[in-house]
Amino acid sequence: MNKTKFLEYVESFDKICLFRHVQPDGDALGSQVGLAKWLKLNYPEKEILMLGSDLHNFTIYEPMDCVEELGTFLAIVLDSANQERIDDQRYQEAKTIIKIDHHPEVDAYGDLQIVDSGRGSVCEIVADLLHDLQMKMDESVANTLLSGILTDTQKFSIETTSSKTLRAAAWLMDEGANITKLNHALFLRTRRNFEINREIQNHIQVKGAFAYVIIDQVLLDQMQITESDAKMFTGSMAGVREFKIWGLFIQTEDGTFKASLRSQNNTINTIAQRYNGGGHRLACGIKGLTHETMDTLINELAETSLL
Repeated sequence: MNKTKFLEYVESFDKICLFRHVQPDGDALGSQVGLAKWLKLNYPEKEILMLGSDLHNFTIYEPMDCVEELGTFLAIVLDSANQERIDDQRYQEAKTIIKIDHHPEVDAYGDLQIVDSGRGSVCEIVADLLHDLQMKMDESVANTLLSGILTDTQKFSIETTSSKTLRAAAWLMDEGANITKLNHALFLRTRRNFEINREIQNHIQVKGAFAYVIIDQVLLDQMQITESDAKMFTGSMAGVREFKIWGLFIQTEDGTFKASLRSQNNTINTIAQRYNGGGHRLACGIKGLTHETMDTLINELAETSLL
């Protein structure tokens, strides 16, 4: 990890803008907001901006900044393997770009790339970076970074969790992160979400050892949720021994479907890549599926689930 070059770039700019991917998850927001807080703590004289949409389902993160003109700035892009999915494409206007990511490489962009696809989350990578830099740290930064580790590793329960993950989490807790409060804030469901989850489970179909739900616009309207809301419920089929692979197919406004796929142990990202999707070995996504390509994909996942 090139901490020296990272610090050199950070100290060379008066303005630093942090970006992440569209439809952000806890790791994207946790790494963006957590690193922004750390930069403000250690460089109060600099202008630190967080850019992107506030349309997400989390309540623990500070809102994004709304700025029309960016001027000269350093861009730090987090949790974004491909440039197309970066929320706010003005990152391209930056004089210098730092990419921090944990996905298998798609686009090799950036003047400095801090990428490790063996890590459980970008927040884990950022935590290690800040630990090595040995500068000011506080409870707020620690809590924000730990939130991303918890969400992306599903509370340390999947194969991307390593001893490095646990050491990073332990250090964040030493710095004041409260794992109990974070678990409550991130994972306790409202009664409304409980009822939506139950409705989605009522629509589960099973083919082979592949469980899936197709959520079309009619079902979205019936449940009174958005496409973004629906993606939250991919986990509604998790934890069932007989479901080796599971996923949601959510219809978008243009009539195509986007898939959110998960697996116990069967590799699925190579399948997703054949449909112009991608992600991690056991967790990936695909956009732009027609009814025909969705049916073909379902059959392929069903066959894979029985291997």
